[in-house]
Amino acid sequence: MVHPGGPGGWLSHLQAHDSLACTPGRARIVYNYQSGSVDFYGERVNFLSIAFSRSQLAPLLGDMDRLPKNLLSPGEPLKHLTQLSLALTKQPETPDNQPTSQLTRQLLDLACLALGATSDASEHAQRGGLREARLKAIKADINVHARSAITLEALAKRHSVSPSYIRALFHHEGTSFTDYLVEQRLQRAFSTLTSPQAAQRSVSDIALHSGFNHLSWFYRAFKQRFGVTPGEVRYIALPSTPRTLPDKTPQV
Repeated sequence: MVHPGGPGGWLSHLQAHDSLACTPGRARIVYNYQSGSVDFYGERVNFLSIAFSRSQLAPLLGDMDRLPKNLLSPGEPLKHLTQLSLALTKQPETPDNQPTSQLTRQLLDLACLALGATSDASEHAQRGGLREARLKAIKADINVHARSAITLEALAKRHSVSPSYIRALFHHEGTSFTDYLVEQRLQRAFSTLTSPQAAQRSVSDIALHSGFNHLSWFYRAFKQRFGVTPGEVRYIALPSTPRTLPDKTPQV
């Protein structure tokens, strides 16, 4: 039982164990054979229930009888487990179109780390579910801040990892931090250039607001990625807008 955040809180009463107050970001383990109740406090309180098979968890954990006695600490694995589970409640398909088996493994890895996995299981989960969750969170961070000046060092600090760790995450996917960032900026520029709402904005203005500070480099990267210049893609996408076909040579 997880308190995913927001106002209010709740008390968990469990047979043969102390009552515990669950605050945002924390959780309590309850086995389905145990009787108990929950008291909610506040006009609107968030409550998330995540269920796992005990037969799946038991080989990966130490002493499972200890788990219901205390609240889980709000660490990184629990945070990622909560975010991924919440995403599943908000959309019918798995996030990022992940295969169900991959998503199941990721959830199980994160649960093991949050609950206190054995050394072997912890090492496996660190390489699997936690790495995937970290990469997803880092990509989401890049997507939000792609328009601004974003550095690998600042990104690593926000996610409490090293710059070399982030490089390794992207390398494992066959790309790099820089390439991923540039791709997000190019996609933003392409989307804006083909939008009727931005028909009167200049290419240079769109490039700058997409995160590119050097226009000549933007033109080269755009042509290499999409096979046409920014002006040409706008001309093709918005043929009804009066304009002349722009000069292909960027003005810098």
